[in-house]
Amino acid sequence: MLHVKNQVPGHGWGCLECHLPMDGASAVLCDDCCNGWQSGEVELQWACRGYPAIDGRVPIGELTEPHRHDETVEH
Repeated sequence: MLHVKNQVPGHGWGCLECHLPMDGASAVLCDDCCNGWQSGEVELQWACRGYPAIDGRVPIGELTEPHRHDETVEH
């Protein structure tokens, strides 16, 4: 899950507690790439445009609108 919005509204991650809409972008990685990304050795190049299986990919640099939890909402 990334902290930016994807390009297909309603086709991403969100939060029921803070009412964040389901617009968050994600990236799908194999185990090796995930390990490399977590260690800082791999830079993400592509994100999911919307749903991973049907909406395709987009260069990650094209996603710039922030998408973050509202930390002021009490759980």
